[in-house]
Amino acid sequence: MTRSAVLVVVATVATSGATRALGQQILETDHEAGRTVIDGPFRAISLPPYLVGIGHSEKAVYVLDLEEPEGVMAFSLVTGDLLRTVGIRKGDGPAELRWITSITPASDGGMYVSGFQRVLEFDSDGTLESSWTIHDPTGRNVCELDGGPAVIGEAGNLVRRGADGTHEVVGEWSLRPLYENRPNENQLAAYRRNRSAYYRTALTCTRSAGFVLVVPESGRVGSLSVVRRAGPIDQMELPTEFLDERDWHRAFPSLDGQGNIVLISEDNLTWGAVINPDSGCYAILRNSGKSGLGQFRGVYGDSAVVLHRDYEEYRDGAKRMITVHDVAARVSLVPFRSVSGDPCPGMFPSLDSVRE
Repeated sequence: MTRSAVLVVVATVATSGATRALGQQILETDHEAGRTVIDGPFRAISLPPYLVGIGHSEKAVYVLDLEEPEGVMAFSLVTGDLLRTVGIRKGDGPAELRWITSITPASDGGMYVSGFQRVLEFDSDGTLESSWTIHDPTGRNVCELDGGPAVIGEAGNLVRRGADGTHEVVGEWSLRPLYENRPNENQLAAYRRNRSAYYRTALTCTRSAGFVLVVPESGRVGSLSVVRRAGPIDQMELPTEFLDERDWHRAFPSLDGQGNIVLISEDNLTWGAVINPDSGCYAILRNSGKSGLGQFRGVYGDSAVVLHRDYEEYRDGAKRMITVHDVAARVSLVPFRSVSGDPCPGMFPSLDSVRE
């Protein structure tokens, strides 16, 4: 069930403005002060960031555990207790998914679970509330935009489910190649044949805007496209320190509990960045540990949510061997500490007064 988290899009985006990063703070993990939240001999949690959802209002983490293949499991980030398992049937019916492509907690304590051509919405008790069918979905994941689910849809546009269940195209932004005139049927057919090139987009949403991660043909992300239901389409520049790291392009956007954008990297040194979407102020998140087994999957409070790959040690004659599995057996919360720079006000409250 695990999949690569590389995001590749072969398109450029026209924007009307840009939000420039205005300041920076370097934070690093304090592993000695971290604590284990989930740990069990039967845990086999999927690692991709789009399959890990952090419910800030509920103080929970939502995961796919291969030991429980019939649904999404929610664990408390305070106690580690299993809160519930939400069953999801496999199939093509209106309440079924062929496979799960993303898990996104809702602001009211519920969650959205996306799959091929469909998004299921569950309430805080795990009861199915709605099923939304999307034709030819393009993007990898679902987000919550103004109280409803949104995805990158058929024509490469950001599409939101309206109150009456219809498809509402948000803004004028599109991944589809730009044409001088209205595209003809041959051009649209060519786009649909090659839409796999656009499939690896990722987005997150605040209440009023969608933030789409785009990687152009050059392979170097430079911005997040900010798509609003009303108003211009802007471009949010990414921190240069984040871009300079060797594996920065393996990134996935999400939110912290205060509406800041969290970029989750696959790099073992620079775990990610947190950006205030209004001011552009940002923090770079670095890993102080040496092990590559810890996978950063989001921010909860002032800590990193870390999934630890399961592994086995054994000996082959005189050699010490380690087998690393593609699932996590343990989840921990690892606090950040300030290394340098000025903090973004309110982003990490416990660190606001810390300067070195």
